[in-house]
Amino acid sequence: AAGYGEADDFIPLLGRVSPLLSQLPRKSLRSIDYESGKLGFLLAFSDPELVRSMAKTLKAAGLKVEPGKVVSGGKETMAYFTVRPGGK
Repeated sequence: AAGYGEADDFIPLLGRVSPLLSQLPRKSLRSIDYESGKLGFLLAFSDPELVRSMAKTLKAAGLKVEPGKVVSGGKETMAYFTVRPGGK
């Protein structure tokens, strides 16, 4: 609707993801992008198991999570998540 934000707009999506990301260590978020109703972000984890945990947390928050690239090396595991409204 004109003048009203939609659930897949950048700000509403960021608002749903922000509380979840704020629970991670400060340097976890490496990048964030938005395109065509999808919010993408690259996260660094110290434990590879946390990648699955984050995906479950995002789904529990009512977001559809699309699988992304996961790369483990050294002391970090990097995972790219793409989310959009809907899910569970």
